[in-house]
Amino acid sequence: NWLLKNGYPIVTSNQTDCFATNNLRNTRAFYQHLQELGTPVFVQTKGGEGIGEIIESLTKKPVIYISITMLNEETAKRVERNAPLPSERLAIARYFIERGYVVIAAINPCSKAWLPPEDFEALCEKFKEIGVRHVVIEMLGMSPTRMRKINDARKERIKPAVATIGKEDQLYVRECTEKLIEKGFLVEKKGMPFQSDFYTDVEATLGKVMPSLQPFVNECFTRNQQTVTFGAFAEYVERYIPLDVEMKSNA
Repeated sequence: NWLLKNGYPIVTSNQTDCFATNNLRNTRAFYQHLQELGTPVFVQTKGGEGIGEIIESLTKKPVIYISITMLNEETAKRVERNAPLPSERLAIARYFIERGYVVIAAINPCSKAWLPPEDFEALCEKFKEIGVRHVVIEMLGMSPTRMRKINDARKERIKPAVATIGKEDQLYVRECTEKLIEKGFLVEKKGMPFQSDFYTDVEATLGKVMPSLQPFVNECFTRNQQTVTFGAFAEYVERYIPLDVEMKSNA
């Protein structure tokens, strides 16, 4: 409640895609409610039915985060069943970029098994072609607890990517991150030791964003600060939102 009352945006689709067909009825109602409240919206999606109509119904333009984790459409059909194909997601990204929306292309997760180097380079070219400026890249995170919750069929589909979790993926994601920066993209990678203006357009669109690691890293570079502590990050966060003792220790 405090965050909403103070004008912070709401994220839709962090756990389940609101533009999946079985969610569409609820999505229409929820977005109408957000429109009435005037709440800024950050959309996470793979795309789907009604996305243009629903997003364009919002008076305040949202920021749109589109997950594009591979380029090979046959691989996508196996791994992300019933989701829009990579080519369809790229078309959705182009549609909204051409209409002035901030669109984030998310290679999240990035796995060499799903996006080998030649496909990564080709995907970067497609990003440039359609006008993508903002890119998120992260490793596949698959803890034993999470794996136990996944059914056997899905485990089989993601098996090639799970096999490379660890140092192999860390090195590959690091290489891809550095290449994205070299190519001129505004990059968000959790914990990367580089400055990035990734959040400038995002904050300008939404009005406010939750304090996060990358702006804090930027500040450390500005101050030429070589070593930082968790306590320093908690102090940074507390400039924007109130923290209790437990939250400070978690930060």
